[in-house]
Amino acid sequence: MYPFILFSQEIEMAPQERVEYAALIGIDWADKKHDFCLGVVGTDKTEAGVMASRPEAVDAWVNQLRKRFQGRKVAICLEQSKGALQAS
Repeated sequence: MYPFILFSQEIEMAPQERVEYAALIGIDWADKKHDFCLGVVGTDKTEAGVMASRPEAVDAWVNQLRKRFQGRKVAICLEQSKGALQAS
């Protein structure tokens, strides 16, 4: 058995601003295509789809989201095995 230490420490944290998202999106990031699942907040509506992995295709998809959700924030969870993704 491995030894372990239990400890307790109070940490003071600044209050977090509550963010209201228009949609929750999960993306399976891959080399040739990206699968996604999108849930519209406040509804039972979910969608699934596929986009090409080309930067132009991702850019077009993001612009569609901006129009559809009128610039409101969306939350994205990204699954990828390697590499980096930058957002602007």
